[in-house]
Amino acid sequence: GMEVLREIPRIRVVPKVRGMHAAEADDLIYTIVRRAARAGNTDCIVITHDKDLYQLMSAKRRVFFHGLRDGAFVSEADVVRKMGVRPDQIGDYLAIVGDKVDMIPGITGLGGKRAARLLQEYGTLEGVYEAAVKAKGAPLGRYIPVSATANVINEIDRARRMRDEVIALREVNEPF
Repeated sequence: GMEVLREIPRIRVVPKVRGMHAAEADDLIYTIVRRAARAGNTDCIVITHDKDLYQLMSAKRRVFFHGLRDGAFVSEADVVRKMGVRPDQIGDYLAIVGDKVDMIPGITGLGGKRAARLLQEYGTLEGVYEAAVKAKGAPLGRYIPVSATANVINEIDRARRMRDEVIALREVNEPF
């Protein structure tokens, strides 16, 4: 766990954030990573236990996920192996499956495996929705029953809203 700190040459701490409007910690972390990348520091290490931050993964960005007992660096390939989707699909994935910690309901009848299969085949939440509309009351592929296909159509607005308002990482424009 703590040996990871030896790999970090410099840690910047933001001791106080005065006058800033409400911002999610995820958004502050995302902002710091984006600013570092713009400054030419693309090899950022983020230490977290929040799977929302899988969205930060890139070829040059490592994320250290720390659980209750241990931790490990996670690569893009690890995210695909663990979640079944690419890091850029995590927002859509969480909108589909939901996340109890962040009170995201997800789409009824679609768990992790089904969501991953849908995103592997259709690419995005929008692609899944378009495929469900085209299916016209039929199952969506071999794995998605008619009821879940109907739920995609009926619950798409909520899933989009959750993705855009709760899951998506946003850059904080205020100085800190």
